[in-house]
Amino acid sequence: MTRTPHVMAFLASLATGLASAPLAAVAQAGKAPVETPIPKVVERSRLDVAPSQTPFLNLSVDNPLGDVRIEGHDGSSVMIETHKSAPDDSTMDRLRVSLVPGLDGSLRLGTAVDPGVDSRSVAKSAMRIDLVIRAPRDLRFTARVGSGQLEVSGMDAGGEADATSGPISLRNISGAVNARSISGPVTLTEIFGSIDAELVDAALRLDTVAGDSLVASAHRGAISGRRVRARRIELMTTSGDVELEGELALRGKLLISSLHGNITVRVRGRGQLSVRARGKQVDLGTTKTKLVKGVTLAELGSGDDRSSVDLRSRHGAIAFAVNW
Repeated sequence: MTRTPHVMAFLASLATGLASAPLAAVAQAGKAPVETPIPKVVERSRLDVAPSQTPFLNLSVDNPLGDVRIEGHDGSSVMIETHKSAPDDSTMDRLRVSLVPGLDGSLRLGTAVDPGVDSRSVAKSAMRIDLVIRAPRDLRFTARVGSGQLEVSGMDAGGEADATSGPISLRNISGAVNARSISGPVTLTEIFGSIDAELVDAALRLDTVAGDSLVASAHRGAISGRRVRARRIELMTTSGDVELEGELALRGKLLISSLHGNITVRVRGRGQLSVRARGKQVDLGTTKTKLVKGVTLAELGSGDDRSSVDLRSRHGAIAFAVNW
């Protein structure tokens, strides 16, 4: 085939471009990527809310846009610090914090984003509202976050904590506590009251817990506790391990069950203990056991006050030890 001068020129230019392409790519790869900084507008404010006629009794906080921290104090007013951040002024104007006091002693605090008047959309992650609240200790709290962190400390009337994916940390709380989380870890420290916790895909950690009852479940997470004391303890997991170190109350009841997780229990015993265990492997720390229909039984200790221990894991191992 005879190639015309135009075809020859085209092939020559194509070959030159292919030869220089790798060199250009190498040169481009050698350059550090240049990140365009996103402008941030920050706004901080503080508000003190004093009770009118009825003292504050309940505090409800719903903040899907950031963190929430609640701290108890000895006064009667509620102090609220708000930290807002947005990429620009127009977005900042859309961030709203609502405060609704009630005649019954309730105080409701919520955050929201107003719909934009223009067609420009802003990512939710670019907008943020963090709340720091100092409230009277004798308030009962109800707090809810999305992916933000939820911290509560120094409250004496118990409360409820709820998170979608953010971590929950409750410390030095007196009174009944309820905690709910989908995928954020939950840490409960120095809780003096009954506990009801429900987690889906997250871990639960307990440290220094004393109350009438402790009921907790974690579907795809582990449960660990130390210095735990309650008359009724029920811990349940599907795939996570359970580790518990604590003290059984006289005439108390301990029930731990898991489908796939291992169970490890170390308790300080008083009175008489009736232990039942069913698992892939069972070690009750004593040779005075008997096997009845796949269930390992043991009677430990002595006295008129009897406590019951029931440990179940279909596919996991069970280890139990008691110190007198």
